[in-house]
Amino acid sequence: MTGFVAVARREIVEHRAVFLAALAAGFIPFAAPAVRGLSGADAAEVRGLAAMFVATAFAVGLALLLGSSVIARDLSARRLGFYFSRPLSSEAIWEGKLAGASILVLGAASLALLPALFVSPRLLAAWALLPMGLLILPIAHALSVLFRSRSPRLALDFLLAGLAAGIVAIAARALTGEMVGQAVEWGLTVFGVIVWIGFLAAGIVSMAHGRVDIRAAHASLSTVLWTVALSGALLFAGLATWVLSAGPSDLRFPGIEMTSPRGAWIVR
Repeated sequence: MTGFVAVARREIVEHRAVFLAALAAGFIPFAAPAVRGLSGADAAEVRGLAAMFVATAFAVGLALLLGSSVIARDLSARRLGFYFSRPLSSEAIWEGKLAGASILVLGAASLALLPALFVSPRLLAAWALLPMGLLILPIAHALSVLFRSRSPRLALDFLLAGLAAGIVAIAARALTGEMVGQAVEWGLTVFGVIVWIGFLAAGIVSMAHGRVDIRAAHASLSTVLWTVALSGALLFAGLATWVLSAGPSDLRFPGIEMTSPRGAWIVR
């Protein structure tokens, strides 16, 4: 735990300037109504929208920047050896850097929203959307490792990504009936969650196996990521097959409540 905290604190201290930049940017929305010559309720609405835009931009922008640099940059430059020369596990380094980046992203986005929040307390609801930017961190890290490694294996990554996307697209296209829209929605949501977990797990494994060798990290990351992604794609395809295999004998009760305006789908 001590190592985890030390790594996280180091990341925050190293990038602490983003907090001042975010707080300064938080006053930009106050200029938006004046530029357009607005006042009253119109000015408050424009100021609120501008504040949400600035805060979201900080959340997404910082997540992309930090996710692609706090680990992958040090890995490609072999600077992670500094951490591995200390009594730190690969999990503590990964989790500490990810926690530090998360605090920077959420803290900076919150500071960007703070000035407008003082005059428009209803913007507090918008703050709930900012943590979504944290979902970008493991994705940005994984993609950065893939491209920074400059490995020929990247061609295989594109091939496997296309294969997973193709399986999902074909399965979703098969579920074209209006009555199976919910199955598509839930299936894609579950697939997205599985892929995100794959990015997170791949980052942890790449840190443990790659250490200071980015090509070894790339190999481990790709193996975990595409195994999980293809498993999720096949699971979605299995869901589509199961939904489409339903027949009259699967109805629990006879009778029809609603028919589809197009196709042969019915609901009981």
